Amino acid sequence: LETFSFERGESELIHGEAVALGMMAESHISYSKGLLKKEHLESISSFIAKWYPSPRLDELTYHRIIEIMRKDKKNKEDHIRMALIDDIGSCRIDVKPKMSHIIDALIYMQRYPFGN
Repeated sequence: LETFSFERGESELIHGEAVALGMMAESHISYSKGLLKKEHLESISSFIAKWYPSPRLDELTYHRIIEIMRKDKKNKEDHIRMALIDDIGSCRIDVKPKMSHIIDALIYMQRYPFGN
């Protein structure tokens, strides 16, 4: 999200903002995979939405974001890898999410009611 915001040249996300939004997306993916309870997803999302800026996303941007994600240094064997949480304070690393879960997480963030 950080690289994507720099490319757009609009109000660029600082690193910490991008990390927080990424945590929100990963929390949604964790929920989608049945790892995280809905109340924990909502707790994480509402906290992030209260303190961090809303990402400027739309359906036309998802493809580019996924392209950028494919170049991340954590990836292996041409697969996107990420850390997913199975509870607050506990995570699984090196998880390969489905593309549909990534897109669903981007849609979730796009539609989430941010407080700013």
